[in-house]
Amino acid sequence: MENRKLNFFTDKCLCGSNLLIKDCCLTRVVDTSPPGPKTNYSHPRCYARSLNDCSKQLSKEHYISKSILELNNESRFLEVSGFPWQKSENLTPVSIKDLASNVMCARHNSALSSLDSLALTVFDFLTINSANEDFKFLNGNEFERWFLKLLCGLFSSGNVLINNKKFKGWQPPSEWLHVLFKQKPIAEDSGLFWITGQWKANSKSMLLIPVMSSENQSPIALVFGYAGFGFLFSMVQPPPRDKPSIYNTETNHRPSIVQLRRSNSTSVRELHTNWKNGSMIVLEQT
Repeated sequence: MENRKLNFFTDKCLCGSNLLIKDCCLTRVVDTSPPGPKTNYSHPRCYARSLNDCSKQLSKEHYISKSILELNNESRFLEVSGFPWQKSENLTPVSIKDLASNVMCARHNSALSSLDSLALTVFDFLTINSANEDFKFLNGNEFERWFLKLLCGLFSSGNVLINNKKFKGWQPPSEWLHVLFKQKPIAEDSGLFWITGQWKANSKSMLLIPVMSSENQSPIALVFGYAGFGFLFSMVQPPPRDKPSIYNTETNHRPSIVQLRRSNSTSVRELHTNWKNGSMIVLEQT
């Protein structure tokens, strides 16, 4: 990587748009509003039904984008645990095609497809096998919205165990849906926390830990481990007891720079976000 400091105000974005970095990927907003006119229909099985803008057809939704699950995974299987339909608490291989549920109408599912595309480019950059770019620029607020999509889809699917019982019949609050489909901002004290420290996760395994409110046992957050990376996404300011403490981990709120270093190599790559007040975190990849 060329050893120089990036100037967001004078350097062109490396995506090839010919725009300055400050006017391109760092600020790019993903349009997730369903196209007009409004349908005035509420599908009883769509978790966005309270918006009254559904189609009549359901669409099978991978709560974790299928393209991301298949990234660098030729076997099309992941090792997972904690789902109600698993007989054991141990990690077991599960087909990617089984990690889906009919929780959205086709109209709302299609509207969120651009968030899947954005998240795919980020995870592709993060993985060890993707070394074509030295820098990537990201509107972190849009990456957060993908995590909200994951949280809503997983809890709505009924594939969450709380106190050894299936969590059923939940619908996302209207303010969450306004973030997802109307690009409303997530509160400054919540959103995405990057997990660092002694976080260890197999690159072929997936970890999903639901975080419930201690007051009313409603969903507030999700710990997501995938491809060796760990994230805590929360729609409220998580109190210390709700932050993951496993493996002596630390949480970094909305980092401005994620630096990726490979062991036994001088290779360094950087993910830059629009979160100006965040810290830089360094991740070692083997």
